[in-house]
Amino acid sequence: MRAALNGLARALRFAASGVLNTLAGYALILLARELGAAELAANALGYAGGLALSFMLHRRWVFADRVLAAGASWRFLVVAAAAWALNAACVLGWLNAGVAGPWAHALGIPVYALGVYLGSLCWVFQRPAPDQRGRS
Repeated sequence: MRAALNGLARALRFAASGVLNTLAGYALILLARELGAAELAANALGYAGGLALSFMLHRRWVFADRVLAAGASWRFLVVAAAAWALNAACVLGWLNAGVAGPWAHALGIPVYALGVYLGSLCWVFQRPAPDQRGRS
């Protein structure tokens, strides 16, 4: 039961940090589009802009009960790049289907979020060793 509650609390922290990161990244996407950037360039700029904020929130708050894996920052970049590639494919698919740019980008956000969450949970931030649990 406790593990389930911890998992739910982590998912809620991830959602809250995701709202902050999404607002920042989406604002950058819309700004870049307004300034004339191509759709995919605007998308890349928005996600790149939110990357540092995302890692900091994940490390300090969302996955604070876990330890950083060796090379965690590089692992996080790999996870984010893979999630962004999936997001970009979705955005391009929606654009090709005739969905307006801002909506296509918004529809790609959940794909990115799920990819980053699962990658962070399973690969970037690891469970502490049994002798490390319960220590501050």
